[in-house]
Amino acid sequence: MRNNFSNYILGIIFAGLLLSGCTTTKMPEGYSVTPNPLELVGDKVSVEINGTIPPKTFHKKAIVEFTPVLKFNGEEYSLKTITLKGEKADGEGIVIPSKAGGIISYTDSFTYTEPMHTSELFVKPEITQKNKSIESEEVKLADGIITTSQSVNHDESLYFADRETAEKLGMDTKNYYEKVTMIEEDAVVYFKVNTHKLDYNLAINKDNSSKQQVNALKSFIDKGWEIKEIVIKAYASPEGEERFNEGLSEKRSLTGKTIVNTMFKELMKDKNANVKVKDPEATYKFNTQALGEDWNGFVDAVNKSNIKEKNTILNVVQSQSNPIKKEQAIRDMTVIYDEISESVLPPLRRVEISVNCYEPKKTDAEILRLALTEPTKLQDKELLYAGTLTDDLSEKEQIYRAYTEFFPQSWEGQVNMGTTLLAQNKLDEAAGYLMEANNLSPNNPIVLNNLGALQAKRGDYALAATYYNNAAKVGADTKYNMSIVNIVNGEYQAAEKDLSAISCNYNTALMYVVKKEYDKATKALNCTPDSDMKYYLMAVVGARTENNKLVFDNLTKAVKENPQLKAKAAADAEFVDYFTNNNFIEIVK
Repeated sequence: MRNNFSNYILGIIFAGLLLSGCTTTKMPEGYSVTPNPLELVGDKVSVEINGTIPPKTFHKKAIVEFTPVLKFNGEEYSLKTITLKGEKADGEGIVIPSKAGGIISYTDSFTYTEPMHTSELFVKPEITQKNKSIESEEVKLADGIITTSQSVNHDESLYFADRETAEKLGMDTKNYYEKVTMIEEDAVVYFKVNTHKLDYNLAINKDNSSKQQVNALKSFIDKGWEIKEIVIKAYASPEGEERFNEGLSEKRSLTGKTIVNTMFKELMKDKNANVKVKDPEATYKFNTQALGEDWNGFVDAVNKSNIKEKNTILNVVQSQSNPIKKEQAIRDMTVIYDEISESVLPPLRRVEISVNCYEPKKTDAEILRLALTEPTKLQDKELLYAGTLTDDLSEKEQIYRAYTEFFPQSWEGQVNMGTTLLAQNKLDEAAGYLMEANNLSPNNPIVLNNLGALQAKRGDYALAATYYNNAAKVGADTKYNMSIVNIVNGEYQAAEKDLSAISCNYNTALMYVVKKEYDKATKALNCTPDSDMKYYLMAVVGARTENNKLVFDNLTKAVKENPQLKAKAAADAEFVDYFTNNNFIEIVK
């Protein structure tokens, strides 16, 4: 439809030649201008003109200079010139035999600039015959330039520095708030060889302050934090008989349980205690483990000892596959090496008591309230976390602004503040925070991805691609963001690969539109959330497929959602065939 013209450029040329004395009246057999309107792909606009010059229509001494000119905004841009000449004409050019005729095949491209959006392509051939100029008419070749490929939705994927993102990217999570934090307090009590009797006066218990550890554990319990479980692990040194040691560790585990029960009894008697639990075993989960001989502890202790022959000792013990022989080997070694009996074995005769508690936390509602009203009452991790508790960008900005003021050296705060501003299209202010985050944490996938999004929104797609590529190298998923860059750059196959897993999406539909796959584009748009951009692109599909109802219905919805689209549509070369249509005029007026 758009390549059918009422005026033929070659007809104008030959009319001029006929006036100059050519005897034939045969008109050209037709030509085409592709595309029409012109279309922007990447940053280039290409045009192709093909036509046939019939036999006996081109004067032997004629010269025609063919120079298309783009006219826009009071300016002109001249494309390349091709010269056609008869076989007896002087100079350089494409020879068109007068008797046989010939083919015109013209191609050129030029770099697009924004003022060219509303433009027309013309040509006024310069015809010379026998050094005499012949007047010709200026003819319009194409109506405007379609720039739909640039109408991407800048809904780039942005990363915030939070625990979930850090875990996804395999980054360190130590600076992030935990909704559930387990705090563990431990105490270790030691026993005399072959006994399970508790004796705090035992030298090893005195040396390791075991009684003080138990008292500290009791104080920890008295904080009143919610207890997840109480773990008791009992061991025996491996020089005794295996079955005896298993029974011994079982008895020691019961002693460990008695130690815990005694703590609670003492708290019950203490009038100042916070925790009053009469039956701890019925109240809490006890995880009691009788682990028998501590072979791993023995090997580790020997390795850490100063015994010169420790490798020999370990080889002798570990070479025995029979437990009885292993135990005998250790007993034999104690006769030779005093350090084994004095330093290695005693610490293995023990009970380890661990109390695992949930650290008390503020509620999410309380954290958010304090972040917005009294941020100084929150710890750094709590304040950073508060930003994840609201979708309101103005509240996020308030929270992260406070955080960056309190903790200016935190890259997490800088990137989150910059990203919040970026999401609000406050690009210049966002840039300062994002660049500072990059200074504080170079080669960071979160920062690099968001810097890429910043440059894409600014229109610097080359720099955006550099940031995205670097972010991808360190683990960020930048496929969707790169698809936007690839669409704008005319790399449609790459964009399709990037978007292969994303079907119901505006940019996916746009990619299909610029690839001229309109059925796929329509399918993608049908399941994309409603928006002015969706309706406008659907109207473009209607114009390209000559579906008037699709054009008018969707353009009506688009301008209702966003009245500024009236001016855009009125000048958009996508709708050039509708510029004189009364329904179209009524919609965009």
